[in-house]
Amino acid sequence: MIVHKEFEEAIAALLSHLIARAKSLAEQWWRETARPAIESQRAKMSDRRARRKAQKKAAIIQGAVVEPPQDMVPAPQENRPNMSSAEAQARYLAALAARAYSDEQLRLVTNANIVDAAGIAELKRSLAELPPERVKGLLDAMATNPSLLSEETLAELASLLGRRAL
Repeated sequence: MIVHKEFEEAIAALLSHLIARAKSLAEQWWRETARPAIESQRAKMSDRRARRKAQKKAAIIQGAVVEPPQDMVPAPQENRPNMSSAEAQARYLAALAARAYSDEQLRLVTNANIVDAAGIAELKRSLAELPPERVKGLLDAMATNPSLLSEETLAELASLLGRRAL
């Protein structure tokens, strides 16, 4: 009987040791192999989704006829300026490009980690504090001179706005 009980205890101790070792190996495998592989696949899928979304958006912009917003009412016939179809197409494409640029800028700001502000609501409040004529002047300048929208010029504008906040 004693030998039998000692044998059972030895087997229990051995199984306990094997289970603890298997658990340790499983945890190590999870940390070093499985989790990084899963995170890598998740990142790849996220990148693919983002690329597909960008391609769809580009395809929509390139191939779709975009209707003007509902609140844009055409001018009466007698007040309409004359323009050729080529000029109208050029202006329409410029408007689509401006919209795409605007959407991209808003996406960048919305998805950014803004380190010195509480978020986009605080940015809007801060811009609302600027004198309206100054904001209108900046917007008019950017609309009439698209080169002001370059990364370099935007950095200069950000620097000026940052100094104003101090």
